[in-house]
Amino acid sequence: MNKQQTKSIEIKLKSYCQTSLFFYSNVLKSFLESQGFSITSIALPVRYKRLTLLRSPHVYKKAKEQFESRIYSLFLKITCDKNDNFLVQSKLKFLLLNKPKSILLKIKI
Repeated sequence: MNKQQTKSIEIKLKSYCQTSLFFYSNVLKSFLESQGFSITSIALPVRYKRLTLLRSPHVYKKAKEQFESRIYSLFLKITCDKNDNFLVQSKLKFLLLNKPKSILLKIKI
């Protein structure tokens, strides 16, 4: 009996813009599901970075300004039943070349 090996690929997406992240993840899901892959997605918690600056460095120490940036992240796990490495690599290259600039992508195979 020949058992088919299932390969799993883990992709972590990060972005400062929530709409572009979820739009790109929906495009990824629809594209990969049409190609025969199965996908599970997990929305990771939002990370906040806060920065406090003094408006006037000399006398008015209580006058402060605060800035905040939010980092949205999403975890995708793709499982493939096919043994064709070339097909999987070519599709991943296609996805990497067509991603928006605002999204950071990390892949583990």
